[in-house]
Amino acid sequence: MGVIRYGISAAALVVQDKALLLVHHRERGRYDFWLPPGGRLEGNESIMDCARRETL
Repeated sequence: MGVIRYGISAAALVVQDKALLLVHHRERGRYDFWLPPGGRLEGNESIMDCARRETL
């Protein structure tokens, strides 16, 4: 059985002129989907700093 890992992540909903910013995640033959920008916290950064880093 695999190891279950836990972590804290953050995402941001960025809207401009009624358009939503999404990031395309794709690996041919495995997955193909769109999500808002986001990711795991690094070190001691805050959730806001993580969301900002992942968005910019």
